[in-house]
Amino acid sequence: MFEYNNIWTRILKYLRSRFLAGILIVVPVGASILVLIWLFQSIDHILQPVVSGIFGQEIVGLGVVLTILLVLIIGILLSNYLGHKVVKTFENLAYRLPLFGQIQKGVKQVLESISGLKKASFREVVILEFPKPGLKAMGFITNRVVNKEDGQEYNLVFIPNVPNPTSGYLELIPDEKLMRTDIPVEVAIKMLISSGIVAPESFVAKKAPEETL
Repeated sequence: MFEYNNIWTRILKYLRSRFLAGILIVVPVGASILVLIWLFQSIDHILQPVVSGIFGQEIVGLGVVLTILLVLIIGILLSNYLGHKVVKTFENLAYRLPLFGQIQKGVKQVLESISGLKKASFREVVILEFPKPGLKAMGFITNRVVNKEDGQEYNLVFIPNVPNPTSGYLELIPDEKLMRTDIPVEVAIKMLISSGIVAPESFVAKKAPEETL
């Protein structure tokens, strides 16, 4: 009787683990599909009145195409000096509004990180001891400078705050104090914005080789 119960316990544990594994696969995929469907329908409905006025009936999908073209045209028109001035003025006004400004800034940061518009300013992802020995922090190499007195080279390392990577600390760190990683800049930015929820399962980090005389 004991062995019979033990077999059923194993079967139930196996089924439970496989059911949970199925949930972990189905739920994210299903949620992603639902979000994409909702996004498609929402965008498509934006310009459907225009489509109906021109063609006399709704054409599924044409609203999405027209919305994409409209965004593209706006991007082209505002991608010059005058356009940048207009956008900057609008952003400065928007950021002053208590709630709208925070939403505007947050959405822009997420879109910039996902699209990679600012990845060129971050050259490499590194790990260093910060804010005190024994604790590790992730930073981005942004530039290199040289001390004219002794010729010592330093990496300018930006250590961002979480989850708002627009502020942080700028440190001058020599090569031997840094651990180089294979983490792409885009992945590191997503880690910061998500407070570590989105992160690679593993990475490689190693110190620069010692100089030999």
